[in-house]
Amino acid sequence: MAVISADFNNDKKMDIAVVNYGETTVSILLGHEDGTFDNSTFYECGPNPYNLASGDFNDDNKMDLAVVISGDNTVSLLLGEGDGTFQAPKKYPVGSSPEAVIASDFNNDNKLDIAVANYLEDTVSVLLGNQDGTFQPQTKYRTGTTPISVISADFNNDSILDLVVSNQFETSVSVLIGKGNGTFQTQVKYATGKGPCSAVSGDFNHDQQLDLAVVNNFEFTVTVLLGRNDGIFNSRTQFRTGRKPSSVTSGDFNNDNKLDVAVANLGDNTISLLLGDGNGMFEDQIKYATGKSPSCVISCYFNNDNNLDVVVTNFGDSSISILLGNENGTLQNQNTYTVGSSPIFVICNDLNGDRKLDVAVVNYGENTISVLVGTGYGTFITNTKYKTGKSPYAVTLGDFNSDEKQDLVVANSGENTISVFFGNPDGSFQKSITYTVGSSPVSVISGDFNDDKQLDIATANYLDDTMSVLLNNGNGTFYAPLTYLVDSSPSYIVLSDFNNDNK
Repeated sequence: MAVISADFNNDKKMDIAVVNYGETTVSILLGHEDGTFDNSTFYECGPNPYNLASGDFNDDNKMDLAVVISGDNTVSLLLGEGDGTFQAPKKYPVGSSPEAVIASDFNNDNKLDIAVANYLEDTVSVLLGNQDGTFQPQTKYRTGTTPISVISADFNNDSILDLVVSNQFETSVSVLIGKGNGTFQTQVKYATGKGPCSAVSGDFNHDQQLDLAVVNNFEFTVTVLLGRNDGIFNSRTQFRTGRKPSSVTSGDFNNDNKLDVAVANLGDNTISLLLGDGNGMFEDQIKYATGKSPSCVISCYFNNDNNLDVVVTNFGDSSISILLGNENGTLQNQNTYTVGSSPIFVICNDLNGDRKLDVAVVNYGENTISVLVGTGYGTFITNTKYKTGKSPYAVTLGDFNSDEKQDLVVANSGENTISVFFGNPDGSFQKSITYTVGSSPVSVISGDFNDDKQLDIATANYLDDTMSVLLNNGNGTFYAPLTYLVDSSPSYIVLSDFNNDNK
């Protein structure tokens, strides 16, 4: 499942989009100034949408959606109208079981491109964008076995974006160095632990080179790969985590200007905090209790004390845990908040324009998202639920209708749709608008794919090996999705300019 936020109706309030896995829709919830949202509006996108992204894919200054449809191996592009509604989807074939999708300008032509991880085909697909929100045929690149996530960054300091793919059943990551024209070199593999499932990049040893931290679900470790200035990584160093680590984030938790990592441990109901020494090494983990089966962890500043805090979704007991940070890098005991059934994903942003961070949680088990309004003191109020499509899997934020309010887009993996929720001035959201994308979208992102100053959307469609791109119509609605064929089982999508063409 995926959920994103963006301003879909140009009211300068953040809205929400959720993919409804198990159905054929995406839910849109338009946001209000007080942090509440309208009820979901559903848009058909395709069977089992799995993930999504937003961006302006057709350069009309309106946010669009791209939804990956796992049920038919496509990506559905829903072009936004600028008022929070979307056009009928246009589909593009991708690879088998698309699970992840990212959008960025890979060839520096000021047009958004897309990269999709194809889980069952052991490839990553790159689709270069055209000015009108359509995409060129995919180019596939080999990865390791069962690629489950993809991220982009400039690992060799040539101002060209590169790709890193986690190969779940091969105990490796694949690094593909970008050439600057939208193409990539053949992969170089680096050993990780068993079952790599989530990765984060950062400079862990203060050498101005990007490094990687990868959590290994099958052997309870995090692997650190230190980068060199040529895009090559040194041999791995491994550090213990809790049981079945599922998610990782990085940040400076003890204010020493050195990056640390926090890991959610699905198997023992904890998070692990590993403090970095600035040389690429980490202290032994310190564990903190969470709720049952923590599935996702992110870090934010919730109480304005300049100490990083943590929010965790607890898949097994329908709650989230907030752990406030102390200046020395320790965390306070958790405060829990009840959300919907089986929360799987969380984002934080200022949804109601009061300069205090709020959270939006994807509730996989009951087809809703929960919006909790932050007080600025590390506590939350007004847990409001909004209906999404079936099996929401991921969410993203953005201003899709140019009203300076945050909107939300949710990938509904169970019904092959995305839901767009337009934000209201009070932080609430309007009823969602649904757009059809590809089969089982599991990842969603937003970006301006067609250089029209409007956010568009892209999704990775796990079951039909496609990526869906929905171009924003300029009024918060989206055109029918454009579908691009990628490789097998794309599960995650990222957005970046891989070839330095400003696209």
